[in-house]
Amino acid sequence: MTTPSTRGHNGQVSTPATGRGRLRVFLGVGPGSGKTYAMVQEGHRLAPSLDVVIVDCDGAGPSTAAHPAAGLERLEVGLGPDPRRPGAATVVARAPQVALVDGLARPGRHQLVEDLLQAGIDVVTTVDITEIASVADAVAAITDLPPPHTLPDAALEDASVHLVDATAAQTGHRPADLHGRPLPAAQVASDQATALRQVAMLWLAEHLDSDRPRSDQRREDPAADTPSDGAPTPVAPHRLGYLTSQPSGWRLVAGWVLAVLGPPLLTAALLAPPVHLDLQLIVPLFLALVVLVALLGGVWPALVTAALSSAGLNWFFTPPRRTWIIHDPQDVAAIAVFLLIALAVASVVHRNVQRTRQAVSAQQEAAHYADLATSLLGSQAQLDLLLHRALGTFSSSRATVEQRSTTGAPHVLATAHSLELRPEGALQTTRKAIDAEHDLVLEGRPLGASERRLLTAYAATASAILTRLALQASHSTARSLERDNTARTALLSAVSHDLRTPLASIKAASSGLLDTTVTFSDEDRRELLETIDRSSDELDLLIRDLLDVSRLHQGSLVVHPTTFRLTEALPSTPWPQRVTVSPSLSSVTVLADRGLLERVVANVVDNALDHAGPTSTVTLSAQAVDSRARLLIQDDGPGIATSERHSVFLPFQRRGDAHSGHVGLGLAISRGLVEAMDGSITAGESPGGGLTMVVDLPAGSLRASTPAPT
Repeated sequence: MTTPSTRGHNGQVSTPATGRGRLRVFLGVGPGSGKTYAMVQEGHRLAPSLDVVIVDCDGAGPSTAAHPAAGLERLEVGLGPDPRRPGAATVVARAPQVALVDGLARPGRHQLVEDLLQAGIDVVTTVDITEIASVADAVAAITDLPPPHTLPDAALEDASVHLVDATAAQTGHRPADLHGRPLPAAQVASDQATALRQVAMLWLAEHLDSDRPRSDQRREDPAADTPSDGAPTPVAPHRLGYLTSQPSGWRLVAGWVLAVLGPPLLTAALLAPPVHLDLQLIVPLFLALVVLVALLGGVWPALVTAALSSAGLNWFFTPPRRTWIIHDPQDVAAIAVFLLIALAVASVVHRNVQRTRQAVSAQQEAAHYADLATSLLGSQAQLDLLLHRALGTFSSSRATVEQRSTTGAPHVLATAHSLELRPEGALQTTRKAIDAEHDLVLEGRPLGASERRLLTAYAATASAILTRLALQASHSTARSLERDNTARTALLSAVSHDLRTPLASIKAASSGLLDTTVTFSDEDRRELLETIDRSSDELDLLIRDLLDVSRLHQGSLVVHPTTFRLTEALPSTPWPQRVTVSPSLSSVTVLADRGLLERVVANVVDNALDHAGPTSTVTLSAQAVDSRARLLIQDDGPGIATSERHSVFLPFQRRGDAHSGHVGLGLAISRGLVEAMDGSITAGESPGGGLTMVVDLPAGSLRASTPAPT
């Protein structure tokens, strides 16, 4: 039996004494991103020195010989109740050092992996960004589809996460599962790849920020060759110091000074007594000088140093001395070899310095982008934040996102200015395409090659932000259209009934009166005329309600506020005796439109009489609170549940969905009229039971206005 294993910070698995296994996760930026391929390649890398098995949870048999998983041992396990295919027990009994489990978010596999980790077995697995629970809503907004499986973020809390973003061309293999079955085309290509990639990078940046001590989370390219001892150690700029930067400024001057003065000074030191060295020892000293000059000033000062050093060796240290003639062929060969070696060493050192500088620059760019992604993660105004970060990064005075126009000047979507950064000289405009319709524009100093690469990353981030904003706008538009369609459906349903009923009554009564073959008594004739009159009033009320809703929706309602007592807002039509008006209404004044408030009071009281019950009572009272006037309309009916009170003010709402002769617009219109008068209307519970409507309006002063007519 082999011993379970753990892993060091470089991703290499090593053998521990005891304890829980380690979890390593390849995070794909979307379907078909190469995460399974990366996991299998990791298995092949570890297999020569460790016991590695593939845990097959599908039971579909071994993969084809051409598939990358071929050659690795496969254990078939079951995740269900079938006793012939037990779960983690099969793997624990086999006791490998490393287990490869594809698809951590699929049903049952999280528990399987947890059991293997508890048994001390290291696990390498895969998960897709579309399957992580914390970003499920964002993914659903991007793809318009909910993820089939989700994995809680806590499952990855202690994992070493590696981002995988590789195409089939990079890996050399069409995306497939562990059995060599190609993924469907819908899983391989996605129109939302850019947005998903942004979500993955933002999530990983947050994951890194929450666990700084873990240093082995990095971006994986499965097509790249991986050293046997794990990933190459990142270059630390603070350790390389000034020797790794581009020769410039004082370093370049120092390199040329040392190139010119170094050979004469070294020659003088070697000629001074009592120093007496052979040529074989003098040549390496001059070679060391060439290397030092190459590190400081680059290749050209090093070439000058090599030329001067070879001349000094010939003149001062090669017999016959102080002549350009060399008698010994070995001395000729020594100087020639020195010159060749000096030239080669200077070139190699210069190239290594350049490559190290490029590596440091790349790491700094990556760190900058990760920091940018982390800061964007918690921001609501991501585009504005991106532009402000661009101002400081590129030392620009202005950063703008523009939408191209074929008819005139581009449309500015967002812009940021800097009052402090004023580049010297004329401003230069740098334009980088974000997508087919938008550009990222900077005004400031010219940008170097590395800054242009970073600008490309900023443009890609802006593209992801614009894509997300477009998706949000599309989602909002869809929701608005859905609400409009629901309102239209409700309107057609309500109006069709409430129009048909009075029209049918009018038609029947008028047709009867016009029928000459029927003789009506005076009482019957009057009853038919009253039916026509009553149905006409219902039609008039319905049409007025619909017109009021249209005016409120379009904002065309005109309000004429005046100051009057609340008693003056009572309708002239008498109410039943079960409606009581408190004397407090005569002592409270209000600043409102008298006609509109009269309609509000009539609507609310009629609604209470209709729904509170035939034996209920309705009471009107008033209160003056600070600079507000409150009209309370209380009934002692059954009331309305707290969770349903907000819905009574929505259009086309009728209690129990019953047709009561009203289209269900009364309270909705009342709320709109009250809000147009700078007030509010709310529903509450009456003392002792029932419903209380509170109409809150600005208070008025009769001394400051003309008395209301009586």
